[in-house]
Amino acid sequence: MSPEIDRDESLDREMEARLGQALRTLPERRAPATLESRVLDALARRVPLPWWRRSFAEWPAAARVAFGVTSAVLVVLTVLAAAAANANLGALGGSHALSTPVLHDASVFFDITRTLSVLLASSKIASPRSSVLRKRVSSSFNVSVISASARCSSG
Repeated sequence: MSPEIDRDESLDREMEARLGQALRTLPERRAPATLESRVLDALARRVPLPWWRRSFAEWPAAARVAFGVTSAVLVVLTVLAAAAANANLGALGGSHALSTPVLHDASVFFDITRTLSVLLASSKIASPRSSVLRKRVSSSFNVSVISASARCSSG
């Protein structure tokens, strides 16, 4: 490192120490006496929403699992319908060129949906804002997309 950078860093540390010391010497500010009662009154006036209008993470566990299973079943039915349509096209003498990409897309969608439903059913996920959810969804999504891409390129 150059001497100028070292000097800038030492000046930054010195300024940070002085500012921290000055802030610690300030007296603590007191909240208005009525603040607590006003906040509690405002919270009491809120009308609680039914569970199905709240965030998905606040739904009962059984409803989340049922939603995930229902979604997965719908995806499977869609894939089966695409396969049946493919068989009907073949029986009519049509081309199979259209059905292969459709089945591939349905497979990728099914992988993503299955991964998300497993993650949401997990008891370790507390809220959609948690970093655990973001990390798990991100890594699982990447794995699903990579495995689907590998299947596509190999087939």
